[in-house]
Amino acid sequence: VTLYNADELSKALDASVDGDTLYLNEGTFTGGITIKKKVTIIGSGSASIISGDVTIAFTGTPTLTANLLDALNISGTINITSAVNGLKLRKCKFTNISFSAYINDMIIDRCFCTNTFTLSTYVKGLTVINSKIYNLNGDAYNTSVATFINCCICRIYASSFSGTIMNSILYTYCNYSWFGNYALLVNTLVNTSNLTI
Repeated sequence: VTLYNADELSKALDASVDGDTLYLNEGTFTGGITIKKKVTIIGSGSASIISGDVTIAFTGTPTLTANLLDALNISGTINITSAVNGLKLRKCKFTNISFSAYINDMIIDRCFCTNTFTLSTYVKGLTVINSKIYNLNGDAYNTSVATFINCCICRIYASSFSGTIMNSILYTYCNYSWFGNYALLVNTLVNTSNLTI
């Protein structure tokens, strides 16, 4: 076991090897980090704060079998800049998430996106479970491969959304004209006081 100070998270990542697990105590850790290895970073919940962005930048297209980020409070954006299969985020709070490389079979479980969750054409398979999303952005070309189960989605800004939303709540703002012909809403409650048809 090697111990690092809170301002040495990048140093700990550089020293890690594939398969390592980094445990973060409560406290604020310097962000602006880049994850290039198949590691797991586990925090202590909302009190384990990564202050700044987290960039995921693997070489090649690895397949991950463990959670990459778990029980963390990330005050910046999660930027996925390299192709990856099986990416998993669990019990994390983050400001934004963006995709600029192909991802397949991604799972986001019990997370809270406090600002913008932007789907893109790079998303080839995504399941979001038991999560809260403040703004969901995207269009018909990049929402059909997304499934949201047991989620609370506060706002959808997605032209011709064609994904699946099951057992969820669309809470604040929703425009039905944005749902495409292939959108599937199952057992989903829509706050009709803010509904535009």
